Amino acid sequence: MNTAAKPGKNHYLAGRMAWTEMYGSFIRERNFWRMAALFIGLVAILLGVANIIQLHQNKVVPYVVEVDRAGRVSGGHMAKRIETTQEIIQYSLAQFITAWRTVTADIALQEKYLKQASFMSIGAAKRILGQWYTENNPYVTSEKKLVEVRISVLPLYVSGETWLVEWLEIERSHKGVERSRTSYQGNLVIKRKIPETQQEILCNATGIYVAEISHSEKIQ
Repeated sequence: MNTAAKPGKNHYLAGRMAWTEMYGSFIRERNFWRMAALFIGLVAILLGVANIIQLHQNKVVPYVVEVDRAGRVSGGHMAKRIETTQEIIQYSLAQFITAWRTVTADIALQEKYLKQASFMSIGAAKRILGQWYTENNPYVTSEKKLVEVRISVLPLYVSGETWLVEWLEIERSHKGVERSRTSYQGNLVIKRKIPETQQEILCNATGIYVAEISHSEKIQ
């Protein structure tokens, strides 16, 4: 009587199956925690980069605080846009012209004017001021003469973001003797920007910047 031979048992496959049954769950858990740790690490790196960028921006949120006649705070809200009235623009432009063209023997005051004019100018206007100060250094000019600036009339709106400014420059000697009077007029193109940093709030809280300048002596 012939009997069919049973196929031989593969001990390697049997051992592999037994090993997988015993340790397969540990391998799967190890791989899962590796992926979780990698994901957490990537998230931590992204958050760190975002915090560094935010710290370098150093933005300050401006608030408008309402005060009544008695000096009591009656309300306040975050400034989402600049409430620039005509009077604020006129004041800002008058301050800019005064800071730009005044020549004084007071070194500290002259430095203040220089910084104010520089901070209130951007773009083409800043380049024009740079050229002006190179050719008319106020510290050198003040050794020979002093220049007082008087705004003739309030700056007038022209069109778009352009304003007309007229002013008088009175030249005097160090003894106070008047030498000459010259009238000027100029067109100033402004840009508006909500102050975000502490420096912007301290130096130009109105957010009015001069972007372009064209001026000439006014013929009487």
